[in-house]
Amino acid sequence: MAPRKGEVNDLTVLPELTELGILEELQARYRRDIIYTNIGDILIAVNPYKDLSIYGPEIGEQYTHEEYLHTLPPHVYAVATRCNSSLWNNGLQQCILVSGESGAGKTESAKMLISQLVRCSRGHRNKGLEEQILEVNPLLEAFGNAETVMNNNSSRFGKLIEIIFSPNGSITGAQITEHMLEKCRAVGQSVQENNFHIFYYLLAGLRPEELDLYFLSNPERYRIVDPGHGLLVFPDVCNFTSCKAMLDGLRHTLGIVGFSTQDMQLIFGTLAAILHLTNIEFVIDPDTDSVIIINEDEIDYASVLLSVQPEDMVAVLLANISFVRGERIVNLKTVPQACDGRDALSKAIYSRLFSWIVQQINLMLCDRSEADRSAITFIYVLDMAGFENFLVNSFEQLCINVANEQFQSYFNNYVFHLELAEYEREGVKQPKIKFNDNQGILDLFLQRNNGLFAVLDDECCLAKMTDMTMVDKLNQAFVRTEYYRKSRHRDPVFTIAHYAGLVTYNAVGFLDKNRDTMGTNLKSLMENSHNKLITELFTSQILDTGTLHVNKKGRGKNSWTPPEWKKPHRPDLGPEETLSRRAGRKLREKMKSGGGGSGDFQLSTGANTASGYFRNSLSQLMVKISSAEPHFIRCIKPNGSKTANSFDPKLVLNQLHSTGVIETTRIRRLGYSTRLSFQEFLERYKFLVFPLTAAIQTHPDNCKIILEIFLKYWHVDELSRLLNRQYEQLRTVQRLVRGFLARQHFHRLRQLSFWCYRQVEEFSFLVNKQGEKVYDIILDQYNYDREKHQLMLAERANNQSRLNKGQIGQDSRQLAEELLYVAPDYEDTANRLPAFRQERGTIQPLSQDKRSHTHLHKRQKIENNHTYIDKGQHIDNSHTHIHKEQSHPHTQRTTITPTYTKDNRLPTVTPTYTKDNRLTTVTPTYTQRTTDYQQSHPHIQRTVTPTYTKDSRLTTATPTYTKDNNHTHIHKEQTHPHTQKTTITPTYTKNSHTHIHIEQQIDNSHTNNTQRTTD
Repeated sequence: MAPRKGEVNDLTVLPELTELGILEELQARYRRDIIYTNIGDILIAVNPYKDLSIYGPEIGEQYTHEEYLHTLPPHVYAVATRCNSSLWNNGLQQCILVSGESGAGKTESAKMLISQLVRCSRGHRNKGLEEQILEVNPLLEAFGNAETVMNNNSSRFGKLIEIIFSPNGSITGAQITEHMLEKCRAVGQSVQENNFHIFYYLLAGLRPEELDLYFLSNPERYRIVDPGHGLLVFPDVCNFTSCKAMLDGLRHTLGIVGFSTQDMQLIFGTLAAILHLTNIEFVIDPDTDSVIIINEDEIDYASVLLSVQPEDMVAVLLANISFVRGERIVNLKTVPQACDGRDALSKAIYSRLFSWIVQQINLMLCDRSEADRSAITFIYVLDMAGFENFLVNSFEQLCINVANEQFQSYFNNYVFHLELAEYEREGVKQPKIKFNDNQGILDLFLQRNNGLFAVLDDECCLAKMTDMTMVDKLNQAFVRTEYYRKSRHRDPVFTIAHYAGLVTYNAVGFLDKNRDTMGTNLKSLMENSHNKLITELFTSQILDTGTLHVNKKGRGKNSWTPPEWKKPHRPDLGPEETLSRRAGRKLREKMKSGGGGSGDFQLSTGANTASGYFRNSLSQLMVKISSAEPHFIRCIKPNGSKTANSFDPKLVLNQLHSTGVIETTRIRRLGYSTRLSFQEFLERYKFLVFPLTAAIQTHPDNCKIILEIFLKYWHVDELSRLLNRQYEQLRTVQRLVRGFLARQHFHRLRQLSFWCYRQVEEFSFLVNKQGEKVYDIILDQYNYDREKHQLMLAERANNQSRLNKGQIGQDSRQLAEELLYVAPDYEDTANRLPAFRQERGTIQPLSQDKRSHTHLHKRQKIENNHTYIDKGQHIDNSHTHIHKEQSHPHTQRTTITPTYTKDNRLPTVTPTYTKDNRLTTVTPTYTQRTTDYQQSHPHIQRTVTPTYTKDSRLTTATPTYTKDNNHTHIHKEQTHPHTQKTTITPTYTKNSHTHIHIEQQIDNSHTNNTQRTTD
């Protein structure tokens, strides 16, 4: 069953592939507000001239998955998604070419493509950068678009937007390349057309204080925006309100992209200077027959905004001053020459400002010096001014139409020439296709020595040539070609048979526009401006494409401050004397004086012609496009009145013929649009049949296993869906494996962190234990010193008493008096002990009796292993008994029995435990005081070193005594009658659940030492 009219998404499946059938299908779909139709892999877009609810983030998300595109209707979003998928599947740079006549909707389509490409980006998304990229188009439209007869928002320049992707698929930046700005529009436009949008935005949206700052007033005062014939610049309130809102949006956009408030003020001031500069009017002074300026207020305003002296500006506008062999040459200008100089300066300021804005956007969106060019990929989106055919066509329309001829030739070469040549080389039957080959038209214009632009450049080099003589030379050179038609009348016009039809060009002004030269005096004046922006615009290098090259290190952000814009003070002038009259008189005096000397301005080198810039720019553009895999969108204009719901079949059919849509439909239906070599085919699709790591030979039989090598356009879509399905499964496996490896790595790191924590914890415990030992030693030494001090005080008191009673002789009196010194205040020393000592224990005074007992109480809390330790000791010169108990059944008990001698030595036993019961070390430490025993045995020194095995088993602790003469005497427990046995029973656990009880009992006194370690 054949589909009904308007329901065919792809024109190649129409039952009858005829011109009428294609036209009727497009018309039926247009009436149903279906503006997109496929021709295989090429998209046809008909401008609806109204808003449709088929755009936005929700609709865009539906088109982000390539595997579902065949189930969705044709859309510009689908083209962007396929382009993004091809970038990663094929590994080639991609390019989307949007073409069509002026008013066909190319600019809007380009904006939709950019938004969808941003939406399809992979990896980590930089929201701020993506927002900047999306805001670039409105910014460029304000400065580069204008309203024409055929389009309310016509692009007056070409732009190539490069979206830069990182290897992981995320957008890392963007670059914009501008081409062929129609800068002559800045100084005037045709009837029923407007200037660039930005001038209208300024006049409607500036606040009153800003209008005063830039010396602006009624919009109808300014020539380049005044429609003339008594019409208003803003025909209604709605138009005025719209322009005002656009300026507010432009301020916001400039801020998002990265321009500061100072930058905006400098840009607006420069645009206001162009409004004042183009308003200057020249007339002939009847008294002196020289050119003067009749509205010198505009000179004041323009010179202030450009930060130059008014006298210097008047001088360069009225005369050309040059130096030849040291002699000053002054040539006064005529009125037309003065107007040309004024317009040349205005065009140069605007074009350089536009190029500077583009360069600043590029620097803010992506710094090429920091990007690794070998590791990034690009998607190009080309939006050029469409083919134009006005009532009066000038040099600008000629350049625009030649650029469209170049793009049409590229389309023909890719769609027709290459495919038919491949059929012939491979012996495949060729479909019968006839298409309009426009290569001859390109040769007519672009031949290096004999082309039309070459002839135009030659004529510009001759001073006496006029526009009419140039047309005569063109007629003589090209009248015999089939694409050139000369005029039947003696008029400076000629006609070219373009691919889109015949276009007649008016050659008036061709030579001046092609020379595009600004006087060296004007350039030098701008170079010496005090305005930093103006200085950079005229000192930066102009590339061979005519664009400005801005040094990346030229300035830092917000480093420019706007100059103080105040109206200059006029010099004292005589009666009926003006600034221009005075300047003219000085110039005439210089002409009469002649002679050498230094001049006011330096000569600058001349520039290339406009056609030369155009050809270089177009050549570089085609080099970029040719290096990428193309995707085409053909935009169709439904009517010439720019109204919605109106379809002109004749106009649409002419566009279908001129753009080759009908022939494209035939070749997409009958031919094979995708042609791959065996090697490319196997590298791309072998994963569908063969193992991914298999070494497959490049052979036709291996390709036939997958599919025939010549593919229809739907074959590629089907293979891509299968390949994406395999890739998705592979990504799932990779995701699971990477997750498993990441979890394993995390567990290893966590175990390592726990181990480190335990090591730190054990180290801290050891440090605390050692600190306790040191503290106990210091405390014992302190108590001993204090006891000795008390004995000394008692002896001193005794001596004092005896001195008072006279019981000491004369010889001993002197010795006794020496002993009466002021001893250290041990009570004050105890009060000044560090805080940690006060916390460790309370110092009790000792009695004079050495055998009196000491009670020490200590408590320590350790939060990490939940350990609580209470210690108590009662010490005397008798035996010591230590006992430990463990209530946990999973512990091991080891009995260690060291032997101690009965003297004044104090044993301190400090066992060390590990949580896993691997190793315990018990190290008794002895503190010895001077006793009667040592006094009676001065040659004996004793060392007790118990040793313990790793499994906590007992080894014998044997005290050894050493005499001074290296004679060793060993006393063991059995032979030393005053020695008592001490039993040490440490208990260990594996889980740090340790409960330890220690008791020590000593004769004549008691010691209660309790240790508890709880969880």
